[in-house]
Amino acid sequence: MFDMYDANLVYECAGNTQINWYLISHNEFTKYCISLNLFKKQIYLDANADDEYLADIIRELNVYRYNIYSLPIPFNDTNVISEEKIRFLSKKLKKCKLLFPNYEEIAVNLFERLKYLSNCNENPILDFMNENYKGIKLNNTAILLKEPNKFNRFILKNSQFNSVRILGSSDLKGVNCYDRIIVIGPINWFPEYVFNASRAKEIDIITFSCVKCYIKDEPSFIGYTPTNPIKINKREILLDNAIKDEDMIEPEEILLEPKMNWFDISNENISNEVQVNGMDRIEAIQVLLEGNYAVFLDSSESAKSLIIDFKDNTNKSKTSIDIVKLTNKSIEPGTFILLRTSGGGDYVIEIADRFMGENASKFRRIQSQWKMEFLNIIENKGVQEISKTLRALGSSIATEINVRNWASEKNISPRNFKDFLAIMKLIGKSEESAKKIWENCKRIEQSHRHAGHYIRKLLIRKVYNTNLSELKSLGRMDFELDEVDGGKMSAFRVIDIAPNQYTVPLSRVGVVYYAGGEMEYG
Repeated sequence: MFDMYDANLVYECAGNTQINWYLISHNEFTKYCISLNLFKKQIYLDANADDEYLADIIRELNVYRYNIYSLPIPFNDTNVISEEKIRFLSKKLKKCKLLFPNYEEIAVNLFERLKYLSNCNENPILDFMNENYKGIKLNNTAILLKEPNKFNRFILKNSQFNSVRILGSSDLKGVNCYDRIIVIGPINWFPEYVFNASRAKEIDIITFSCVKCYIKDEPSFIGYTPTNPIKINKREILLDNAIKDEDMIEPEEILLEPKMNWFDISNENISNEVQVNGMDRIEAIQVLLEGNYAVFLDSSESAKSLIIDFKDNTNKSKTSIDIVKLTNKSIEPGTFILLRTSGGGDYVIEIADRFMGENASKFRRIQSQWKMEFLNIIENKGVQEISKTLRALGSSIATEINVRNWASEKNISPRNFKDFLAIMKLIGKSEESAKKIWENCKRIEQSHRHAGHYIRKLLIRKVYNTNLSELKSLGRMDFELDEVDGGKMSAFRVIDIAPNQYTVPLSRVGVVYYAGGEMEYG
């Protein structure tokens, strides 16, 4: 968390930032990028943009261009352009001549440019970095990437950047300030606060020259006037040929948008619960997590989640962190979120019984008695019949799903007394007895909440005491208590956030589930 001293350092840093903007040009790569755009434009004009065969080709060509733009890697890096991929595209393009003869010339030209680059060991961005920073101390320097988890540090092994930090945008929300941050990729790929609420004395933006970019120079801090305005120097490096304005590429065109069918994975995981009238439902945002997992989070203004805020310190060998609460609407890709992935089961009951003290067995006995009577009636008459009867007795949400939930041992009682009273009437209890049993339920619920909070504190302590160096590279870590069934928390990197909100059952909020399949890009 910010204290006054830290805040002053951040304000001072933001108010005295020098931005150096380097545009790197490589003739063959520029031609490849322009040819790719012409190919896509022609497909769009011919109304073939939805053709799956062409989409496969475009997807692979897009992925290559994006990786070269976003990472300081050589053109022939086997992680982004393998011989197998070249063979795949060659086969596709040969067939393309037969299926779409109008595209033959431009497709062949594009493939030849890609083939040339796949045999080219040049790395213009890293070469420029090695030359530009020769003799400069880089002790407090960081490299900012769009997707830091995709970068193989081995590429920097034999360079002067071997020990610099690799950051994502979300790492620049804390109090750590740097002497220099080297940004790889178009400016518009990164949030505005990276530049106008800067965490560095100097920001060097290095990107290829054939992309349109602009930057705002107003500070992000409300009511704050910087000591000096942001200074921007723009230099064009290694220019081959002038690029026509109409050939310049929009930065958004290069980005790879995940082809997630949010509606499908939402429906699959909330089933038909969302259509059930009267069920407790709220508006939620859907968040895609590392490893193709997902979670619904409450979208109300005040709703918050726990996140891990990394505090890299140059004087420490171990990465330090803060665990803080952030409003769900402020969560963005790259954030590391902490979620309960196992409730603690029997351990919750054990801790809850401690909170209830000597009355625990009495409270549990009363709870078991009414649950048993309720279950016996359900078994005799069936869920459908009981659902109708409970509605007749005053419950407004006695759906079959809710009846099953209320009968479950995991559910202590309905949320509303009128629904609980309907159950009590069904099993032959008076309203006076129902109130006493209701109070008993509330005592158990309160003890379970206290137990849940206690276990969460133990888990958070476990997170603090764990070396999280692998979390940034793997994107997920699990934290379990030593006690049998003691509960588990998991830290996930946020990959994407659905553009729309969903109305989901309250029981699904905060529950991590597998979204299935592999995410496609293109």
